[in-house]
Order: sequence, then structure tokens, then C-alpha cells
Amino acid sequence: MFGGFASSSSRGPIGIDLGASGVRLMQLQRRANGWAVHAAAFEAIPHVSAVTPADYQQHAAQALKLALDAGRFSGSTVVSSLPASSVQYKNMRLPSMPADELQAAVAWEASDRLHLGDGAQIQFFNAGEVRQGDDLREEIIVAAAPVAAVDRHVQMLTELGLKPVAIEDDASALARSAASESAGDIDAAAEVYLDVGYATSKVLIARNGRVLFFKVIDLGVRALIQAVADHMDCQVDAADEVRLDRIRDGDPASIESLQAAYATPMETLSREIGLCLRYYCVTFRGERPAEARITGGGSLDPALRTMLAGDLSIDLKPATPLKSIDHQAAGIANMTGDCSEWTAAVGLALRVPRSMAKRGAA
Repeated sequence: MFGGFASSSSRGPIGIDLGASGVRLMQLQRRANGWAVHAAAFEAIPHVSAVTPADYQQHAAQALKLALDAGRFSGSTVVSSLPASSVQYKNMRLPSMPADELQAAVAWEASDRLHLGDGAQIQFFNAGEVRQGDDLREEIIVAAAPVAAVDRHVQMLTELGLKPVAIEDDASALARSAASESAGDIDAAAEVYLDVGYATSKVLIARNGRVLFFKVIDLGVRALIQAVADHMDCQVDAADEVRLDRIRDGDPASIESLQAAYATPMETLSREIGLCLRYYCVTFRGERPAEARITGGGSLDPALRTMLAGDLSIDLKPATPLKSIDHQAAGIANMTGDCSEWTAAVGLALRVPRSMAKRGAA
């Protein structure tokens, strides 16, 4: 986390998953038999908002206000993610040392390697011991965000009357949701999550909420839309409409036409994900994962799913972030099917005090 703590009421905080093309809000409530969805909402962010950070923040704030007005949310405490573009990630290996010394060493190394100076907030994940030559080292994954970006984000939330009690990175949110989905199985194998968003894709490997590997790939659905536009020789907006129509149609011929258009960016995405899986196997001296779960807006695209599964030779399934959470009674639009695109929002909403959490709940 980049700071904060969670609310203590029977309802958890509002989780705000702020993506490049939309904002998803999720709030959960503790019941006798576990968690239930109290409220949820989605609002699109215009694609023009990607032009500059200032444009993005303006449109994101507008979308967030609309989503808050549309949902039946309680209270004003929120746990929000930072936009992926605001966070840098870096893997490093350090000698084993006491926790307090490790924290100081990570801060120094991160500042030096990422050229952050004093103007950044840093958190890190200790993935565990790995062998480097004849030595044992700690595999560290650093997440760093400029203080200015965090401050702007907090200001946007407070101007909307919200009380941000934590600002998190995507790895934390996805890993928490993955732990909830595995229902607290302490013997569960490491799980692979592929989050394909509008601007970027993310690869997470985690076990019981512990982040073992995380990487952001600068390629997402936007590149697929551009590929369709190039293939059809048309404008991007028109290409996006065609793409969505063919996804909704679901006809095999429609899906095959998308696969033909996607060929070049999907080759790059599959190669990058394959390198991530290879790094994990070499680092932790294990077998290559045989299955993965897909999340994000890209998880709704059957052409993308089929191509990834084939290129990676992996059993690819939609994530089911609400598997152990009651959402049927909520009667909320957009909460149907696997709800795989809600994975990060669920992870943010699950950041609650220990007094509210049950074994296996988060």
C-alpha cells in the first residue's frame, strides 16, 4: 500500500479500480455467512483522456462522480488504486537481513536504480529466497509512485467528498482478490493472473495473497483496437464498434476475423507473458504453470482468450472474483457471468480490518 488503513464498520470501504478506460466501484458487507456485495458501479472514461495526465484526471473525476451517484454506496471511505502509468515496478535481489534493515536497503536501492530521489513513495513485496550462483538472496519486487502523483490522486478523491484510507498498487489488489478466490486453501499452488486492461496488461503470480511475481506490459486492448483499425483501414472509433459488435455476436466467423486482425499485437503480448512465466520458473526452480486466470476488460474478448491460450499452451480460464461472495441478491447491472473484469475492484474492497475478516474471506 502507498498508505492508510481501512474502515471499521460492518460495510467495507468503497474499492475504486481506476483504469485507463473506466472506473469500477465495489463495496462489500459482512454477513453471518461471509461477504456480500452491497453496491457496485461502472462508468466509462472517454479515450481522449489518455492524451495528458491532466486530461485523464479530469475525465476520471467526472466518471467517478457519475459512478458514485449511480450506486447505492454507504459512507465515504475509499481504498483506491493508482493509475498504472503512475507506478514503476522493479525486481531486485538483496542479501537476507532483518526486516527493518531490509526496508531501509530496499528504499536506498530503489531510489538509486529508479532515479526517484526523495520525491517518491515506495512499497515492496518480498517474494522469498532464491539462489543466485552459490548465494541465497531475497527476491524483492518494488513498487514506487511519485509523491506528486499520489497527492494529485488524493486531492481528486477528497474534492469529491471521499475519504481515502489507503492508496494501493495493482499487485496488492489482484493478489488479495486471488486469495479470496482460492478460499483460503493454504496448500494451493501458485496462481497466475493475466489482467488485460485497455492501456496495459499485467502478469501476477501469487500464492495465498503473497506476491511472487508482478510485471506490467505496455500493451492492452487499445493496441488490439488499433490493429483492427489498420486491418480495416478505418478510424479507431469505428474499429472499436466493429470489434465490440463481433464480440457480442459470438459467431465463430466473427471471432476468426478478429483473430486475423489481432495477429501482430497478440504475438508481442504472448511473447512478453511467456518470458514472465519463464522468469518465474527459473527464479523459483519450479515447473511452468499449466493454467492461468484472465481478468480485466480483455477477459471479455473470446478472440483474445483463444489466442493467448493457444500461444502460451496454457489452460486459460476467466477469474471468478465473486466466487465466495454473495452477489446474486444485489440485483446490480453488470454483475453477471464470471465477473472477471471486477477482480481488481474486489481486491480493493476486501482491504478491511482484521476484526472484520474471516478465515478464507480475504
